[in-house]
Amino acid sequence: MHQLILFFHLSAAIFWMGGMAFMVLALRPVLAAQLPPPPRPPVLAAVRNPFFAAARTPLPVLAVT
Repeated sequence: MHQLILFFHLSAAIFWMGGMAFMVLALRPVLAAQLPPPPRPPVLAAVRNPFFAAARTPLPVLAVT
């Protein structure tokens, strides 16, 4: 049972941290280099909103485990 809980906890943490790392370390620098400031927020929102919708499951898993 402990291994199953650990698996879910690690999977949720990897999903959350990987998505946040992608947005901060990969997406934002590329957008800053490629796009002028006005179009950046819609592009970030187009990536951020689906990620946060998908993260509604891993965050409670992290909190419970």
